[in-house]
Amino acid sequence: MFFTPNVASLSVYQKFYPDDPSTVDIIGIDYYPTAGSGETEFLSTMQGFHDAYCLNSSHATLFAIGETGLKTTGTISQKLQWLDAITSTAVKAKMPKLVGVSWFNYIKSDDGVNTVDFRIWNSSSPNDDTSTKTKAWLSSGTVASGAAY
Repeated sequence: MFFTPNVASLSVYQKFYPDDPSTVDIIGIDYYPTAGSGETEFLSTMQGFHDAYCLNSSHATLFAIGETGLKTTGTISQKLQWLDAITSTAVKAKMPKLVGVSWFNYIKSDDGVNTVDFRIWNSSSPNDDTSTKTKAWLSSGTVASGAAY
């Protein structure tokens, strides 16, 4: 099972964590930071959760980000900077059980007026600026500092 709550506190996570930890193969969190966030914010938000459930528990569990994107519409460069930060070798060194990240690739309107474009890939226009930059990021090994995964 992949257990992936929204960002909260360790005490809140424990309320919902399965009674039998052996049923959890991967644990993670959904996390949407603001544009400009980086490794430091990611580690301060995620590392305690990672360590508690993946390093300091009796059951060896892997860690993944269930869903991420920028909290508000950002440029493709800001989105790829966030992916650089969370897939960096520095993050992987501090969170050795981190095995993957899932990007929320969607245009979302909460009230019909305010729209957030989370996409890093535009399937209806695979050669637009967003898709082209994402393809280049993926083909470069994913991060400037060296692909961690």
